[in-house]
Amino acid sequence: MINQSDLRDINTGLLMRMILEKAPISRRDLARCSGLAPSTVTSITSVLQENRYIHECGWATSKTGRRPILLDINPDGGYFIGVELNSPTSKIGVLNLSTALVHTVSYRTVTDNVDSCVNQLVEGILDVLKWCKESDKSVLGIGIGATGLIDPATGSVIESTNLGWRDVPLLKRLREVLTLPIRIENEANAAALGEYVRGGQQARMGNMMYVVIGDGIGAGIIISGALHIGGHGSAGEIGHMAIDPTGPRCRCGKYGCLEVITSGTAMYKRYMEEPGSSELFSALDLITLANWGDPIAQRILSESGRLIGMTIGNIINVLDLDTVILGGDLISTASVLSTGICEAALAAILPTARHGVEIRTSDMKMHSAVIGAATLSWKQIFA
Repeated sequence: MINQSDLRDINTGLLMRMILEKAPISRRDLARCSGLAPSTVTSITSVLQENRYIHECGWATSKTGRRPILLDINPDGGYFIGVELNSPTSKIGVLNLSTALVHTVSYRTVTDNVDSCVNQLVEGILDVLKWCKESDKSVLGIGIGATGLIDPATGSVIESTNLGWRDVPLLKRLREVLTLPIRIENEANAAALGEYVRGGQQARMGNMMYVVIGDGIGAGIIISGALHIGGHGSAGEIGHMAIDPTGPRCRCGKYGCLEVITSGTAMYKRYMEEPGSSELFSALDLITLANWGDPIAQRILSESGRLIGMTIGNIINVLDLDTVILGGDLISTASVLSTGICEAALAAILPTARHGVEIRTSDMKMHSAVIGAATLSWKQIFA
């Protein structure tokens, strides 16, 4: 049975989300849209206003009687830290209460051992907390999107091939140093939520998938407006779909996974094995070479894009998605890779659904996971 305190928290979260999505909005309309009693809405919004989470921002038009007062989120009423923990680069950002990104930093991730990586993460968060304090910004919580398979209940990283981690109690380690509420989720799931929060209210994105393509390949899936993590927290692991049973052995132990054939690491390796190939420092150089007309780079990116696109198209057919957004270090609007992915995905979609699906690259400048991770903390505070 839900007690009165829990019920009030649920209703508070409901009203905060409605104000965020529908503002400016009156208390009367909040009661009508939420189904809550007007007295309940008045009581909760008064507390939110006292805590500076919301503020009055004007008056609505009215043909009769007093004009209703409009409410909006107070952007400076609180801040959230979002983290993308990944390799080779990790990012930390600060979002205000309106989910706008106001500060970001990035650093080269140390992956030689777990302790060094966790200590580096803690130092980065503490530096950002210091910046917030000096900027008079009150931080309410921290959200972390970590690459790999995550147990969101315990905040442990079950396995992360990118970081080289297995069974790392990340949440426990962080709570030894940080006192703020912390939420940990898979990085691709966080990125999907970030894309949805920024575009879902304005666009037809109720069923969407965000695909991240870098050293690995993963996805975050949103169904009917809610993040879908599956029964074991591993939904979206499209990089480990077997597309060639005779292919090379993947880091997960299986053979012929999409990731081991088409990820940035795989494409870099293929290019360096080609006779007459140029010297490369990373898979990102492949994009540059292809744009300069290098035929080997263009062929490898085109073939990888076709395989990734076919996989995405098949998933669209299974889940009946509205939107697929491509992101990650290797995705850019005009690259051979992203063009090949979009073309192959559209070709694989059932004809009846082809004209109702949008496939595009992210326009969030690599900050999707940071925004989504901070939003997870937002949702945790205003449950």
